[in-house]
Amino acid sequence: MSAFEPRSWLAQSGHLQSIFASLPIATPPRDFAPDSTEDARIPLPGGDGLLARAWWQPGGAAADVALVVHGLAGSSESRYAIRAGVALFRAGLHVVRLNLRGAGDGAPFAASFYHGGLTEDVTVAAAWLGARPEARRIHVVGFSLGGSVCLLAATEWGASPPGRVATVSAVSPPLELATASRWNERAISTPYRLHLLAKLREMVLGQARRHPDRVVVDEAAAKRARTVWQFDHDVVAPFHGFPSAAAYYDRVSPGPRLARIAIPTLVVHSDDDPLVPPSSIVPWLSRANGAIRSIRSRRGGHVSFARTLGARDLVDSFAIERVIEMIRA
Repeated sequence: MSAFEPRSWLAQSGHLQSIFASLPIATPPRDFAPDSTEDARIPLPGGDGLLARAWWQPGGAAADVALVVHGLAGSSESRYAIRAGVALFRAGLHVVRLNLRGAGDGAPFAASFYHGGLTEDVTVAAAWLGARPEARRIHVVGFSLGGSVCLLAATEWGASPPGRVATVSAVSPPLELATASRWNERAISTPYRLHLLAKLREMVLGQARRHPDRVVVDEAAAKRARTVWQFDHDVVAPFHGFPSAAAYYDRVSPGPRLARIAIPTLVVHSDDDPLVPPSSIVPWLSRANGAIRSIRSRRGGHVSFARTLGARDLVDSFAIERVIEMIRA
């Protein structure tokens, strides 16, 4: 168990940690102004594309790159992704915040939408970065479901990752999606569940309107779903060729496949995470191989790990400090 312990009594609550992490605090801080920014289009096989938001270190010199991947119902503009990007940039890395297909401002460029096993987006983005003259080593940093996707990608890469990927870090990732999905059907999870469903409907139905010939979904089912499991069963699974939500979760959960990871990997998780229960993480990490280091804390909430709920501690969180240590090591 990690020695991390929040200093503020407010930060003792996993719910408050998680809620404050979603608020527009220090996203980015007012004094943060990188000299060189880029909205980059990354081509996908078949003609679609991804949108990534890049902050390049001054002078265009070669440096390590952090590829930041958002979680479920998120985007490159998610608060935690921006704050993490600021901390990583200040640590001397180029930072590229990726929009998975269908997410955020990248939605018009891909006639599809991501799911928990669509590792191609991360693999293609890493290979694209590997061809950039500014990029030295690449460090993949995923949050929540994005962390799960990054871990699954690492199981596929084995000892041959794309684009000079050197490390993978995952903050608050579900390793067993079925367990996490059922956990969020509890009454206490209702606010989180309603928020996720609203954002998922917005993404999927938005893609159906933008790309009516290629994104064909059951709109009535999307509007009718009252749980993430139901949404995945009636909308996500059939669109992506899975026979059911259960089959989809079984196919894309990285937990049973962690032994295939061969590059240095970090997983940071908290026992008071209101969205990802320890039962979906701990059993799998207990069987992980030597390439994976796990940090488990009693406190921290979901993708937060702030010592206090102030702006500085939300940016320089315990989790991101551990990610930076991993990269430097």
